[in-house]
Amino acid sequence: MTIIDTGSGHQLDVAGLTDVGRKRSLNEDTFKIHEPSGLLIVADGMGGHQKGEVASAAAVRIISHHVSRNVAEVRAGASNDGAAADVTEIEPAGADVKLMDDALAKANDAINALNQDRGFPTGTGMGTTVVGLLPTIEPGRMVVFNVGDSRAYRFRDAKLSQMTRDHTLYQEWLDQGGQGDNPPRNVITRAIGPKAKVETDVGLQMLVPGDLVVVCSDGLTGMVADPEIGETLDRLGQAPPDDICRALVDFANERGGKDNVTVIVGRYS
Repeated sequence: MTIIDTGSGHQLDVAGLTDVGRKRSLNEDTFKIHEPSGLLIVADGMGGHQKGEVASAAAVRIISHHVSRNVAEVRAGASNDGAAADVTEIEPAGADVKLMDDALAKANDAINALNQDRGFPTGTGMGTTVVGLLPTIEPGRMVVFNVGDSRAYRFRDAKLSQMTRDHTLYQEWLDQGGQGDNPPRNVITRAIGPKAKVETDVGLQMLVPGDLVVVCSDGLTGMVADPEIGETLDRLGQAPPDDICRALVDFANERGGKDNVTVIVGRYS
């Protein structure tokens, strides 16, 4: 377990676990818990023989490197600007939002360049989903970011809430009222790498002491429904994050383990 100091006497107790599952021979998921910055990130690579595992590892490496190199300077600048301009409370955290947006863009540029070097037409080649959290300069406020269908959840007062929105044909179908035949749930509309530019979701969410956060690949959510994830967190809410990660991964595998499954669990206190 890793203890991340989020400032003002608060912390995140965090653990992560990845598993190849029951059906695959290769694990294309990558995750990282970066203690100095507090970054939590999960990437689910796509491409099979086109090296999805390379894409996920590259995305995690590039994003975490960019954040770790720049987070102190960005936050110092936000603090100074805030003192000088008497800005509202949300503006300092906006610097962390831009930091994450820039990191995601750098990862996309690098992986897309690899695809171009290998001769893949635009929209094809290796790619990866990305999802994660980054504590901001403001206590309790987190940057939440995602591209694709990997998810971040918050569990509070026995209620599970999805903090991210899936970038899938199925979600678009739901958004449009669910008329007609529903598309497959696992067809994603955004990913890091296949295209020269990618649209990202980067926003802010608030945590309060006692909250649990879950950051995961669709190897979990494709096998275990949200109510069942919530029930597991409710049952194991006071257990160490390592044990909760293991329970969720085992649950996915017991259901068939059709995909690689990766889970990060953090408790905010």
